[in-house]
Amino acid sequence: MTRNKNIPDKKYSWRCSPNIAIVKYWGKLGGQIPASPSVSITLSESNTETSVRWLPGEQGVDFLFEGKPAPLFAQRIEKYFEALYPTLPWLSIHGAVIRSTNSFPHSAGIASSASAFGALALCLTETHLDMGGVTPEEFMPFASNLARLGSGSAARSVFGGFSLWGSTPGISDSSDLYAIPINNIHPVFTRMHDLIVVVSDQKKSVSSSRGHDLMNRHPFAAERYHLARERVAAIPAILRSGDMDAFCRITIAEGLGLHGLMLTSDPPVNLLHPLSVEITRLAERFRAETGLPLAYTLDAGPNVHLIYPDEMADAMNGFLENYLNPLSSHVRLIHDRSGIGPQRMSFQ
Repeated sequence: MTRNKNIPDKKYSWRCSPNIAIVKYWGKLGGQIPASPSVSITLSESNTETSVRWLPGEQGVDFLFEGKPAPLFAQRIEKYFEALYPTLPWLSIHGAVIRSTNSFPHSAGIASSASAFGALALCLTETHLDMGGVTPEEFMPFASNLARLGSGSAARSVFGGFSLWGSTPGISDSSDLYAIPINNIHPVFTRMHDLIVVVSDQKKSVSSSRGHDLMNRHPFAAERYHLARERVAAIPAILRSGDMDAFCRITIAEGLGLHGLMLTSDPPVNLLHPLSVEITRLAERFRAETGLPLAYTLDAGPNVHLIYPDEMADAMNGFLENYLNPLSSHVRLIHDRSGIGPQRMSFQ
């Protein structure tokens, strides 16, 4: 329908942030379909800004990251575009000039693929909107679906705050094809902080894709997927009620459980660092001694995310000074917080 319609001669530009999963996405089916649902918080201070200008009648992708050519990622984008031809037929007759920058270090324990494909998917969706291929009402689910096909967790990054990806009984609009925002939440959950403790910026020894594949023959896969569905189904009510204790229990269990799944894979995968364990131990000690709802989690890597409500900001200064200070020369801190979602940037 939109194959032969001209794309407006303008630059499409979006800023999108990564997210930190509360209930983890670990294990997938074909076509980037999750084996179980997940829930995350989209951040704000860390972001990827991507711009696209289309070249009618040309082929290929000219991609620069931080002002420098990134040919391997350009190849990944070209394959991604080819997979989208049935959905976006105009892609087959347009080349692209893509420029992308991150506000955060590439190896900082933050899922840059989520923000990268989220921003790119929003550029694609806005282009499709201009060509009459999608309506304004369909814009966000369409963008989330496109983002999912580039990187599964990117489906959640096109929304701010908390979002849910994956079909979940009792949540009628949930889907395996796109994420949805979780609305009507208690004020305590609208201003969440994520203090990222970077203990290592080395490239992971096992990619997330390989980790997902290991779930295909994992002895605990069925129980894992059942547990994830139960936890995701419980999250909306927890967020509405302001139940920080329940939120912390799920967040902590999911972060540790993810690494438990990796350690019990065949072959086993150990992405933890001794400092990872020490930081979680310190967080537990702080929780026990103060009674404050400090949650912590880890994605598929060694870095620790300390998640807490805005009301705890002053108390967290005490945690940094009295608990984490002995490790200060061995770790790097990134202060982030929950965000309102992607921003459409001005173009020229």
